[in-house]
Amino acid sequence: MKKFISSILLTASTLPTLAFAEQANTINFRGEVTSQTCNVSINGETTSPVVLLPTVSSSVLTTAGQTAGNTGFSIEIKDCTQASKAKAWIYTALNGSNGNVLNTGGTASNVEIRLLDGVTQQQVFMTHATSQATISSSGTASIPLVAQYYSTGNTSAGSVIGTAMYIMAYE
Repeated sequence: MKKFISSILLTASTLPTLAFAEQANTINFRGEVTSQTCNVSINGETTSPVVLLPTVSSSVLTTAGQTAGNTGFSIEIKDCTQASKAKAWIYTALNGSNGNVLNTGGTASNVEIRLLDGVTQQQVFMTHATSQATISSSGTASIPLVAQYYSTGNTSAGSVIGTAMYIMAYE
């Protein structure tokens, strides 16, 4: 029995000591239940919308920061009679240093997709929402956006495929 206890004490003495500190480990959840939600589409498409950017030459994207292929599209809202204003945030697969949509499925290198507010021409991503659109009395609104190629260096030829999700906020 003494050998058993000695073995346990020896084993326990080699384990790292763990320190526990009391922290404010609280997660708060908030939401809202409403009798109606608004219907949203991208260029009229409600499921799997695709924004097609034009084909551009890699010769116009040779230096970091160059842009090309501006393509307008819109988030369209309808059947939204209980709100008066709307705006959107873009998120997912973003380059953390510049907020661009990453080229996660394409073969071109050193190129991303930058999203701009169609009104202010300012970049749109998680911490920068779109301009606020006013919802008409008939429950419709449109939030214009622009997608463009954005060079992170000397871009090589190939396909560019990125994915973004959006969050809508209504007032």
